[in-house]
Amino acid sequence: MQLVIVESPAKAKTIEKYLGKDYKVLASYGHVRDLPPKDGSVRPDEGFEMDWELYGDKQKQVRAIADAAKGADRLILATDPDREGEAISWHVRELLAKRRVLPKDVQRVTFNAITKQTVTEAMRHPRELDQDLIDAYLARRALDYLFGFTLSPVLWRKLPGAKSAGRVQSVALRLIVEREREIEVFRPQEYWSVVARMEQGGTPFSARLVRFDGEKLDKLSLGEEGIAMRAKAAVEAGAFKVEEVETKPTRRNPYPPFTTSTLQQEAARKLGFSASHTMRVAQTLYEAGAITYMRTDGVQMDPSAISAARATIADRYSGHYLPEKPRHYETKAKNAQEAHEAIRPTEFARDRHGSGDEARLYDLIWKRALASQMASASIERTTVTLRDGTGRNELRATGQIVKFPGFLAVYEEGRDNKAEGEEDESGLLPAMAKGDAPAKQGVDATQHFTQPPPRFSEASLVKRLEELGIGRPSTYAATIQVLKDRAYVRTEKNRFFAEETGRLLTAFLERFFPRYVAYEFTAGMEEELDDVSGGRAAWKAVLEAFWKDFKPKSDEVMERKPSEVTEALDEFLSDYLFPPTEDGTDPRKCPKCEAGRLSLRGGRYGAFIACSNYPECKFTRKFAQPGGSADQGEDGELGAHPETGEMISRKVGRFGPYIQMGEGKEAKRSSIPKDVPELDLDWAVKLLSLPREIGAHPESGKPITASIGRFGPYLAHDGKYAKLRSTAEVFDTGMNMAVARLAEAAAGGGRGSRTPAEPLKTFGPHPESGGEMKLLAGRYGPYVTDGTTNATLPRDRKPEDLTAEEAITLISEKAAKGSAKGKKKPAAKKPAVKKAAAKKAPAKKAAGDKAAAPKKAPAKKAAKAKDGDAGIDDADVPF
Repeated sequence: MQLVIVESPAKAKTIEKYLGKDYKVLASYGHVRDLPPKDGSVRPDEGFEMDWELYGDKQKQVRAIADAAKGADRLILATDPDREGEAISWHVRELLAKRRVLPKDVQRVTFNAITKQTVTEAMRHPRELDQDLIDAYLARRALDYLFGFTLSPVLWRKLPGAKSAGRVQSVALRLIVEREREIEVFRPQEYWSVVARMEQGGTPFSARLVRFDGEKLDKLSLGEEGIAMRAKAAVEAGAFKVEEVETKPTRRNPYPPFTTSTLQQEAARKLGFSASHTMRVAQTLYEAGAITYMRTDGVQMDPSAISAARATIADRYSGHYLPEKPRHYETKAKNAQEAHEAIRPTEFARDRHGSGDEARLYDLIWKRALASQMASASIERTTVTLRDGTGRNELRATGQIVKFPGFLAVYEEGRDNKAEGEEDESGLLPAMAKGDAPAKQGVDATQHFTQPPPRFSEASLVKRLEELGIGRPSTYAATIQVLKDRAYVRTEKNRFFAEETGRLLTAFLERFFPRYVAYEFTAGMEEELDDVSGGRAAWKAVLEAFWKDFKPKSDEVMERKPSEVTEALDEFLSDYLFPPTEDGTDPRKCPKCEAGRLSLRGGRYGAFIACSNYPECKFTRKFAQPGGSADQGEDGELGAHPETGEMISRKVGRFGPYIQMGEGKEAKRSSIPKDVPELDLDWAVKLLSLPREIGAHPESGKPITASIGRFGPYLAHDGKYAKLRSTAEVFDTGMNMAVARLAEAAAGGGRGSRTPAEPLKTFGPHPESGGEMKLLAGRYGPYVTDGTTNATLPRDRKPEDLTAEEAITLISEKAAKGSAKGKKKPAAKKPAVKKAAAKKAPAKKAAGDKAAAPKKAPAKKAAKAKDGDAGIDDADVPF
């Protein structure tokens, strides 16, 4: 018997069917062991020796692999064809050797698509494990561990509120924070455009003023209304004739097939997918045999795939769409070992696969790969220049005609942002010749203001990280998710905003660890790690060079007093926290007592700005509220209630900002929702008036109320609830909408938190039952189901991180338990663990964590689920 090890149970079942009865295929369910999340797991003083710990939930699977290995003549390690796949194979081999059940014949096999032809062909060409890739894995894992477990304790002691720092995570955060700074210091400039609306032969077109009174105009030349109106008058008075018509034929070539990075970018632009969701869906498509391996920086396709693509083009389009010769693309990846074939369909003849998000992503991959082998597009760009009789004023009209679409008939790449002031050349122009005098229909002078640089989207952030050489495409999804999970950033309308904790962490690292958040250092480290995987550098030498400088720097910062750190940050952030005032007064002067000076302080719950006259003056404001006043800041008075006359104040408490009216036990309070645009007296009065009664339900006659609770805005009626989408809806929802929302919530069978049976995620069919696997929000927590078996998620598993493999495992294990006869004897309780867990539970509950379980998972398990609170965030995450 020959034992084959892969990562996924879905993959295992398919491959075993391809190979036949002489093979037994088992899944490792991803990585089987990792560095324990505790000090000493990597020991620099002992030649970077590492301790490895078996994941608690992998005991059963490893036991099954070990039992199968005892009777195997040959072990075939067939994990994914990249560095992480090589590492999983290495871990399995080491574990079996340690248990003394390793077969004598051990071979490594890789394939980039799960089709019968690809798999059987790969089995005929086995190789040894690639030690260079294993060394690269060890170097990255140790580096990220040392960075996180050395730096994070410094943060916990010197920067309240900071949770972790990671080698790539911190640099990605710096990009977002720096963009926020650029936006804040940006000062818009006024400019005007003058555009003539014209017509020729019944076809309207627009022409922009590009020369005025003999002077060539750039974007900011018409900088104020007066000159713009003079320019408009000149155009209105002038008789413009066509002076020149320039027609320039151009060709646009197709884009190469997707890499991991470009797939994440396009899926974000066109489908609205996050990077992590894109990779989850792509993993499902790969395991279903629909696409090739989705972690790659290669752009080339296999010759047989190119032939299949060309055959599909010839079958579906005319001969003009098929170039004479196949197109070949070259990868920019430095490492040939890690530059695999591009992401493409395994069968070009199949233009559809699956449903929902799977179908949408497959369609994107299929079109991009097919278009990469199609003919170039032929485009004719036309520029028409018009001058008035004086020759001193000039208009220009631009347009283009697609003479032959070529690959554009199938696919066109999306764009993140149109450049400011960029002319639209997509419109058609009427036929014109020199001497023509188009009719002038009107002239518009339009005011504009320059715009700040746009905030990063997931697509543009991934693109920028790749341009800088920071991290690797396979790590981007995990890196971005960590920034969200740590609440260092938030997303609004698919754009990243830096949160207060993220800004402060970045400032701390820039002030005390500038080298390690420098773009060039991080990119240089990536090149060194690539040299390891390419066999050009020794992995321990790379770690020694890093540790030699990093450890002393960390020790030095750890020796500083917290007050010294706060003082240094106060000076470093002075321009941001205390910007110059418009009236020239001292920006550090306390607006409340007018005698004290404001400075940065560190508290139990994070940084804030406070008056030096504390406790006599209790003025404070948020760290991320530069230039605030007593009316805007915490502990500031907003004004008197218009009806009662009582003073309403804004304060900050343990769980965030809130408003209060009155004092003592009779005081009325309300937390301030995050989606309130800018708190003022009107908003405060509205929030304190809650709950709001909408009216009597037309059927029951009982009142319907709207309010804001622990989990957000909601409707209530007769003990039943329905969730509202925003704070504004609490005050705007009328009777008809309220009745409809309550009815939808009731039909959903829960407490109204979502519409009927709307899944949080879908994973495709279960390999055994065939039922569609879904992640749902239940009354007692999230669970997965295949329509027959429901399995609750473990308390230490975040719903958003759940993978298809884990869903399969949970459902299969629950189904197996349900079918077992009799009841198992309950496991012995462990009072010590239970007591410790119960002791920590109230803190989590008090913090308002909706997802918090009543009991906290054991420390090791929780650390694993979070990739380690100490900041082990940058390693590839196996799906």
